[in-house]
Amino acid sequence: MSEISILIHGLDDKIKKLITLHNNLKEDNAQLISEINELKQINNDQTSIIKNIKGNNNIIKIADSINSTADTKEIRLRINEFVREIDKCIALLNK
Repeated sequence: MSEISILIHGLDDKIKKLITLHNNLKEDNAQLISEINELKQINNDQTSIIKNIKGNNNIIKIADSINSTADTKEIRLRINEFVREIDKCIALLNK
């Protein structure tokens, strides 16, 4: 009888340890999920910043190319080219 009570007591201790470990792992998992969500948000923010910077970079390149050409006829041709490109983009968006 005494051996059975010792085994039951040992089993009870092991179950309590497992429950504690399980709860700790659940907390760690919830914390990691929260951290993943935060990192995803940071990633999305940085991706949009990169897109904005690339857009600004393209605008600067266009401005530099316009500034580098002295002939007004060339400038008008480039502006017309940009307008046609914008019209194509708008047409694609409207589809």
